[in-house]
Amino acid sequence: MDRLEKVYREFGVMMTEDRIYEDASVSYADICKELGVLPSELDEVLLRELGYTGEELMEKYRDEAPE
Repeated sequence: MDRLEKVYREFGVMMTEDRIYEDASVSYADICKELGVLPSELDEVLLRELGYTGEELMEKYRDEAPE
């Protein structure tokens, strides 16, 4: 598994299991920094795999989260 694939999986865990998007103070850039990847690098994988950028995914998760 290459580095970006590993980061992609870690991002998925952070979003689905850790639900990091629920903390409004956490930005996509913050998550990328924690994962040690540039937002543009992760965006490339996210767009290819899911059709969304990281920012779009964060917004989508936040919009769909129950209050």
